[in-house]
Amino acid sequence: MSDNDNKYDISKHPLVVIALAVIGTFGFSYQFVLPIMTAKLQNDVDKIPGYEKQIKEDNVKIDELNKKLQQIESQLAIAQNANLFTHDDPYPIGLGKLRIGDSIDNLIAIYGEKDLEKKEGFWIIKNIHSVFNRVIYYYNDESPKKEITHIYFETGIDFRGKKSLHEILENKFGAPIRLKNDNYTWKLSNGLIYLIGDFSYILYPPQKK
Repeated sequence: MSDNDNKYDISKHPLVVIALAVIGTFGFSYQFVLPIMTAKLQNDVDKIPGYEKQIKEDNVKIDELNKKLQQIESQLAIAQNANLFTHDDPYPIGLGKLRIGDSIDNLIAIYGEKDLEKKEGFWIIKNIHSVFNRVIYYYNDESPKKEITHIYFETGIDFRGKKSLHEILENKFGAPIRLKNDNYTWKLSNGLIYLIGDFSYILYPPQKK
């Protein structure tokens, strides 16, 4: 073959050489690489049911742990009920620093503002007690002192089947007065307790004689 023939040999053209190289690479990939990748992807797909099963099992374990945690918290709160009150004080132990007649502004100095929600006429403080996890302090917003008028002690703990607040109060302060609406109250020298439900109550100032 003459030099002139080589000059016009299409197989020697740079573009053709590149194209043939690409085709060769694609052929190699199609023959060797793609089957490997396909097998890997299939293997990953085959593992999905196992992942789904593991996720379900983990969710069940998480639910069980959450239930155990709730039980422990409830048991801890119930265990503390025996010392929920002193024999002559209507304020729960640990919540007697701020009392009816005090300025509502004292609440910040005593408990801080982390879990405090201010409303017109009352402030709500949360997570300051193991049993009464929400306490609402009502105050006289027309008074310069803004003195506290009454307090609502509330709990979110489920005490079904356990000793109720009624029993605890009766053990501490004696038999209550039963009202017409089937609610109960305890008239003490330093406060009036009005029972709300199984484990919440409102504390009012003592009644004037």
